[in-house]
Amino acid sequence: MTLTRTHPLPTEGRRDLLRPDQLDRLLASVTKLVINPDHGECWIATKHLEEGGYWRFHLGKKETDDGRLVSVKRAAHVVTYMHFVGPIPPGWIVDHMCSNKACCNPDHLEAIKELENLQRAHERRPWKRHNQYETDHHVQPGSDWRHQL
Repeated sequence: MTLTRTHPLPTEGRRDLLRPDQLDRLLASVTKLVINPDHGECWIATKHLEEGGYWRFHLGKKETDDGRLVSVKRAAHVVTYMHFVGPIPPGWIVDHMCSNKACCNPDHLEAIKELENLQRAHERRPWKRHNQYETDHHVQPGSDWRHQL
């Protein structure tokens, strides 16, 4: 099974292309791994993964209004989507069709509306729907925790 986008590619919205030096740094930071044979190679960062599992790519520095230099970072999957695939329409986000937050392979990414992303996450990872009460009160798996409180 290969990953297939369900939406046509957007033609409007924000699109930022990487400079050649940025693209070289991004590609040098990637390890191509087959995590799920059905999905093909995920492009995984070799460093700079943040707490939530996403990779933040350092684009450079910019000067603030008060003259300070600040680091500019952006989610690597968003950067690679915009560079290799196309723009992201306003109000849309980039979904990992491979369900791997650290992946930035443009073939594994799709721009979709946020609600659809939440629905997909719910379908892909039903075990993540646990409520804090389920663990705090030792509710049996598969049961409706609300009736046990």
